[in-house]
Amino acid sequence: MITGFTIQNGFSDFDNTGEKPGGGIYFFNASPMITDCIIKENYAYGDGGGITLLDGSNAVCSNIEIINNIAKGNDSLVWDQGIEETVVVF
Repeated sequence: MITGFTIQNGFSDFDNTGEKPGGGIYFFNASPMITDCIIKENYAYGDGGGITLLDGSNAVCSNIEIINNIAKGNDSLVWDQGIEETVVVF
């Protein structure tokens, strides 16, 4: 569980697949709970500047703000499975 944090100025430029995703948060085959957080001004050289959820990841997000994240690839928020959300501000 990640609660009450500001995740800011993260930078992703390499992972073992060469895809470079997830500047702020990167989950692989995980089921995280993210509550009362701000995810802002992160950068990914690949996809998902703010948050990347891959390979069966299924997040529960409550009261989070996703602000001004940048991805050189695609989107500032990327997920390939489910995300259950309540009060997510983009």
